[in-house]
Amino acid sequence: MGIRYVGAALLLLSMTACGESSSPMSPASSSSCSFGVTPLAQSAPASGGTYTASVMSTGSCPWTATAQAPWIAVASGGAGTATLSYSVQPNAAGARQGIVEISAGGGTPVRLTVDQAPK
Repeated sequence: MGIRYVGAALLLLSMTACGESSSPMSPASSSSCSFGVTPLAQSAPASGGTYTASVMSTGSCPWTATAQAPWIAVASGGAGTATLSYSVQPNAAGARQGIVEISAGGGTPVRLTVDQAPK
């Protein structure tokens, strides 16, 4: 479910673990994790750089982040509410798009899209 805060998207999802599920609006229990990520999109110049996203999670729910493109490197994962750090390598060719997937509890990952400008 998307919630709008001053133009920034905040995606709240209910994640499941141990085969149990909960509705997207239910409070987290010991068997599920609810978390959100903002921003869900990042524009990067051709020169690349280091970026962050906020991960807001219930309790101390552990989460992981995985880059789905070889030119994006994830510098951190975490638990609970924390900052996700990632870097984008310089681009020597045309425009490109990559994804960083953030997941917790074995549920559907949240996708952060990175669009990088061409050289």
